[in-house]
Amino acid sequence: MISVVIRVDADHSIGLGHAVRCAALAEALTEASGGGVAVTVVGAGTVLPGLFPGGQVLAIAADDDDAFARILAEREPAAVVIDHPHRVGSWVRRVRQTRPDAAVVVIDDEGGERDADLVINGTVPDAYHHYSGLPERARMLLGPCYTLLRPAFGRVSWSPPPADSADAGVVMVVGSGARATRWVTFLLSKAVDRSGWGARPRLVVGAAFPEPAALAKACDAAGLSLAVGLGAVDLASALASASVALITGGMIVCEALAVGVPMVVYPQEANLVPEARWLAARGCLIDLGAEGGFQALAVQAAVAALRGDRDRAEAMSRCQRRLMDGRGAERVAVALLAICGASPSYNTLEP
Repeated sequence: MISVVIRVDADHSIGLGHAVRCAALAEALTEASGGGVAVTVVGAGTVLPGLFPGGQVLAIAADDDDAFARILAEREPAAVVIDHPHRVGSWVRRVRQTRPDAAVVVIDDEGGERDADLVINGTVPDAYHHYSGLPERARMLLGPCYTLLRPAFGRVSWSPPPADSADAGVVMVVGSGARATRWVTFLLSKAVDRSGWGARPRLVVGAAFPEPAALAKACDAAGLSLAVGLGAVDLASALASASVALITGGMIVCEALAVGVPMVVYPQEANLVPEARWLAARGCLIDLGAEGGFQALAVQAAVAALRGDRDRAEAMSRCQRRLMDGRGAERVAVALLAICGASPSYNTLEP
């Protein structure tokens, strides 16, 4: 049995996207190895056990690097997977000190100086794919062929819903963080005219979204349905059955690309702006930009442009699915098993 440790945190501040894609990789590792991998997830966040139902989750404080080192010594992993936008360097140093024989795998979105044996970067802009400081034999898996998505998003496909379909409304999928919380408040406000968004538009937020009871009350008053913490299958279904997805940037963009749902994106963090711009230039989405998400007329016009133009919506869907096939986790699992000296149970999936 091969031991793999995943170090990741998940809360409303850092978001759930890092843990979600690690869960996709854990699932793919189990399948690719034929059950020959034991995954241990180490991190902070009460939602982690729900994201890794098949793995063992060991809860530690976000800044408790000593506890992380003790677990590494106990588990003796062949590989350690690290996914965090700010703590990568300190965690890699702990792995190198505690388990110098373990392969270090870093999941990253921005490029830069890294010490890793395998770098996984599933972002689309080439500007984010440049690294320095890697060991001589390090391998990089870059671009949308290696985006870590849960299998459900590659298994369903959007098609234009009938005009009279009760499910043919707008679905809003909002990520984590302070800006996301403010955006939800804005979208539910009277400043935004949602009259053309279907009989009962749907809002989807993560399990860590704050004050869910108050949010449910606000959604009911605004005539929206609310879903909190949807699993991959249900979220993929919600995207596939909508007429348009109105979403924040981040992991959900990649999931929506794999489904092929026409989308309008508000890139809520600075590092998401270039990606949204890159995708918009290729016809994969409508980009509201860093400021447009809070401009009611811009939001309304973008949604109306896709709901009112079937040809444009279908062309966007085709463009998305050409870019993102949803099988990146399978490819990465094969590569990770290789550096652990194991063979996958299926043939390598070439991009």
